[in-house]
Parts: sequence; structure tokens; C-alpha cells
Amino acid sequence: MDEDFENGFKLNRYRVPCCCGELTLHQFIYEWPQGFGQFSVEAMNPNLGKLDDEHKRKLEDILGTPLRVIYKHF
Repeated sequence: MDEDFENGFKLNRYRVPCCCGELTLHQFIYEWPQGFGQFSVEAMNPNLGKLDDEHKRKLEDILGTPLRVIYKHF
């Protein structure tokens, strides 16, 4: 991570020892949903529950990019 970060993550591809493939930090499979991005969108509403697929698609259409939903728990 330190090697990839310079004023923000570049998400360069790195050879990984497990499969000798090349992956970006964003492509790693983490223990729970996590990710690297250039921005985040946060909403606080304890009565909302999980974001359904329809609302996720609408947000992706508005932003013009695919999204990865990561829930933040306190």
C-alpha cells in the first residue's frame, strides 16, 4: 500500500505471490467488504437498512460509474 500511495492511491497492478497474477489493491478479496476509491458517498439513516439494487443502480447512473457498497458500523 505504501508503494502505491502518492497523493492518493494509483491502483497500479502488482504481482501477487499466491497465484503469480497481477492485481490492483482494489481487486484483492478482503475479509469483509472494503475498497479503495477516489471518493465516498455516505448516508446516515438508522431506519434505512441495506441499500437495495434499484437504489444502487440509480446512484451508479447519476455518478456514471459502478459502485461498491461498504457498510460502516459503529
